[in-house]
Amino acid sequence: WQKVIPSGSYGDLRKVTIGLNGHIYLGGNSKKGDGQNVGDVWVSSLDKNGNELWRKVFGGKLWEELNDLIILQDGSIFFCGETNSLGNGKQDFWLVKLNSNGFLQWERTYGGREADIAKTILPLFNGNIWLAGSSLSLLNKKGATKFAARIIEIDPGGNLQWEADYGGDNNEDIYHLCQIHDGSVLFSGWTESNAQSQKDAWMVRFPAPEMNRLLAKGNLRIKESKIWLNTPDGLLKPNNQSYISFQLNNQETNQIENIRIEVNKLDGQKGINVNQTV
Repeated sequence: WQKVIPSGSYGDLRKVTIGLNGHIYLGGNSKKGDGQNVGDVWVSSLDKNGNELWRKVFGGKLWEELNDLIILQDGSIFFCGETNSLGNGKQDFWLVKLNSNGFLQWERTYGGREADIAKTILPLFNGNIWLAGSSLSLLNKKGATKFAARIIEIDPGGNLQWEADYGGDNNEDIYHLCQIHDGSVLFSGWTESNAQSQKDAWMVRFPAPEMNRLLAKGNLRIKESKIWLNTPDGLLKPNNQSYISFQLNNQETNQIENIRIEVNKLDGQKGINVNQTV
């Protein structure tokens, strides 16, 4: 299907993502309308056929912008961007949590006296969240005129755990974060410091953040219920490639969002190459 959304109704569309329920979630920046301020943020949910289920508007007396929108495993919604209505200075990092129906649960700001702009959100395997973007409120300098790449980590309630700036003496920015199977985190963006051109592509990899108490406590109560080889007859023949699928039953009282699986070959088994860590 195709759906055209009138700009007069929504304004600038910034982000589209899909929830576990198959619903489509949109986020962007509104135009002025009845009961709205210039530069408000809107979030809406559509069903799988594109029909709107709900739409909410967020913002204060001044202006806000949305840059990223994610859906967690429990259906809660996070969006980030910048706000001029709240916080310590000009623009601040702005993080908002909604429930699955779009109702505000809490909002937080992070930053200093100058401009701080959040561009991307990453829910970590340990349950915390990284926010990243650019900042003129540099942590180690005063009177700065160049944007540094800023990363902050918060707990599930929005409380700041740490913050750090990355880059050199010129402008930097972060546009995307991802966490890979071994837990390490990568960001991508651009840099003007030590660049070959005006703006060079830039990627940095960090070691895995510490896991939370649930994942660090030892053996979890996880019951194996089914494992199968994905071939028509269940056999791996010479020169064939395949993969193993499995079902697990979580018998813990808490939600487990990420699991590390290690596959070990039997002693004496030859001729099989295995990607051992997923």
